[in-house]
Amino acid sequence: MQIRFQLLILVALTLLCYLPFVKAPFIWDDQQFVTDNVTVQTMNVGQMFRESTTAGANIPSNYFRPLTSLSFAIDAGWWGKNPLGFHLTNLVLHISAGLLLFWLLTQIGVSKRWRFWITAFFLLHPVQTEAVQYISSRGDSLSAVLSMLGLNLFWLGLTRQRIAIKFQDLNQSIPRWLLLVASALFYILAVLAKELAHPASNEPELLSKF
Repeated sequence: MQIRFQLLILVALTLLCYLPFVKAPFIWDDQQFVTDNVTVQTMNVGQMFRESTTAGANIPSNYFRPLTSLSFAIDAGWWGKNPLGFHLTNLVLHISAGLLLFWLLTQIGVSKRWRFWITAFFLLHPVQTEAVQYISSRGDSLSAVLSMLGLNLFWLGLTRQRIAIKFQDLNQSIPRWLLLVASALFYILAVLAKELAHPASNEPELLSKF
């Protein structure tokens, strides 16, 4: 099976699964993350990087996802409060993460059959439903895209001295050290899309609930 045909099937199956849900309304946490969040609605980028993600809705939290908030703000600028655009962005991010996974599996030498099925498992498994359909869960897909980019660049940096880029009159090469630095930067960006854990100071409070 040719790579292009594999990718076409993977994208088509993902669209078949998730396109019926793009007309869903804003629900639950979408209000504090998007519709009622002044920081997002006014695209106050400085505020996004200074305060918690839900501070713009006057709701205290430990969430710190400035890049995800920025993506919401961009959507709000294009679509206003029409949830369709937000759902489409979530879907595009999810598909992009799957394609980057496919690229990584190709780079490390996974066979055609297995890279197809592994990517299909990632794209279509029901555990992804919340990340794709629930607008406020976009941080999962956005961080996955950034992490996959970082992993791909890291692998290229490990296995090649430099990468040649040729496009029309452009003929440049990227050295190994720059690939590795870019990989680390994408990891940092992935954390800014979705924090990995709550602060340790909250652990006693959480434990006291059991």
